[in-house]
Formats: sequence, C-alpha cells, structure tokens
Amino acid sequence: MIVAVAIGYLIVRIGIAPRTGLLRYHATDLLAGVALPSIIALAIPAITPLGLWARTLPGKLALIAGAIAVWEVAVPLITTRSTPDPIDALCYVAGTLLQHAAVGRK
Repeated sequence: MIVAVAIGYLIVRIGIAPRTGLLRYHATDLLAGVALPSIIALAIPAITPLGLWARTLPGKLALIAGAIAVWEVAVPLITTRSTPDPIDALCYVAGTLLQHAAVGRK
C-alpha cells in the first residue's frame, strides 16, 4: 500500500500538478488520507490492543480526525503560511475510506 501511495504521489506531483489546480492540492490530500493509516499500521504491531484498534475503521477515522485537527486547525493558528481548508479535511477522510476499502480490515 505504501509503495502504491508513493507512486501515486509522484504521478500527481510530477505529471498532474503542473497542469491543474484542483488535483494539484487535493489529490495529495487524498493520498495523505491513504498513507497515514498505512504508516500507522506499519508502526504499531497488530498484536497490541492499540494496533488492532488502529486497523479498524473507527480507529482509522479517529487517527485521521487527529491529523485534521493538527493540519487544518492547529497549524493555521501557529503560522500564517497555512490556511484551514474543509475540502482538505474531506479529502483526508475520503483517502482513509479508500485505504480501508483497499486493505479490507474490520
């Protein structure tokens, strides 16, 4: 899954991003929603209670909600170079749902 996300990111950044505006930013946000649960699954062993929870849909959505709180709420409060964008948040959630559907966990 991580390799597929990395390839998708490169395609978006090198092939699509220079030509389009919407896909340039929101496609990478969608890929972030796919990548984060995959990275967490690699980082936390499945045999632990936290690892099992992180592989469920509610666990993945809770983790992505935390990421949204940081990227779309906290960071814009800290720096003027970042702005909150609700479409970004929707892309993170959509990416997480895609990741969950692709991996086929509980």
